[in-house]
Amino acid sequence: MITQNWMDDTHQEVRLEISGAMTISRAAELLQALTQAFAAARIIHCDLSEVTEIDAAGLQLLCSSHRTAQNEEKEFVIHGIEREPLHGTILRAGCAGKSRCNPLEKNPCILVGGTN
Repeated sequence: MITQNWMDDTHQEVRLEISGAMTISRAAELLQALTQAFAAARIIHCDLSEVTEIDAAGLQLLCSSHRTAQNEEKEFVIHGIEREPLHGTILRAGCAGKSRCNPLEKNPCILVGGTN
């Protein structure tokens, strides 16, 4: 399930709460929700505290959202990433210890504690 709630009266800040699996089988649904959030708000909070499973497709959506935020000068904030299964999947994917996906980028990776 994905719920979207405005966090302020000006509709500049939205919170997406994702529960259940963030896997390839839900990639289209997740992409649509993220795309709508980016079209509607300047600050997107993504609450993953109720995610029960994540795979490479889910991680890719988070990385892509981070890059979109940078390109569109928006903010993308992830909540709940330190919880399992997210933390374990990030470690197994080899992301831990990397500060940037690309050494030429100035912003740190969102999966290892970066913001924006």
